[in-house]
Amino acid sequence: MYKSEMLGQHLRQMIENGVWQAYKTLPSLQEQTQLSGLSLIIVLNAYQSLEVQGLVYAKNKSGFYVAPIAVQCC
Repeated sequence: MYKSEMLGQHLRQMIENGVWQAYKTLPSLQEQTQLSGLSLIIVLNAYQSLEVQGLVYAKNKSGFYVAPIAVQCC
């Protein structure tokens, strides 16, 4: 399993467990890079994977946010 997939699974669990609520921002890419010790591209890939799954959405120049449907469905 790729590092981005492992990070994505971890973040998904945090969303499903209510650590991050709907419309709340996820840690910035830079913050998540520092927290996880992973490269920026790996963190970006994980966030984009969550976006494709409909769990988060991106706001231009603002970051990634938890999608409301992610909280309701999971």
